[in-house]
Amino acid sequence: MELLVIDASVLIKWFVNEIKSESAIAIRDNYIKGQSNLIAPNLILYEVLNALKYIKLHNQEEIERIFDTLINYGIEFNSLDKELAGKSIEIAMKSELSLYDSTYVALAKIKDGILITADEKLLKNTPKEFKKFVKLL
Repeated sequence: MELLVIDASVLIKWFVNEIKSESAIAIRDNYIKGQSNLIAPNLILYEVLNALKYIKLHNQEEIERIFDTLINYGIEFNSLDKELAGKSIEIAMKSELSLYDSTYVALAKIKDGILITADEKLLKNTPKEFKKFVKLL
């Protein structure tokens, strides 16, 4: 079964109609059907809730429901441990990526999965030796 790391740029598209939302929703639907596994660093929850606040399409109650929905999907949210921190720092130091973005790439590398992102800049700035772990939505 395919292991996909998703970032906030993908997850937000589940709740906000944007370019490539249909592709993001297809990833969600394939996961629900058991055709793939989805994982992400737990920082994704902060990023998504923060983005929803600033997009201003949802009120507080709706954002709280979205949080509950995300938890109920059963996505594996990974905490920052020594291995993930070390690989994230390595990637960030070799690139122009933030430590936040580097954590998604590092998780894909550590878990031997593919990071799916809608962030073209993330892919562009990923160090060459890690690009095989990143795919645009």
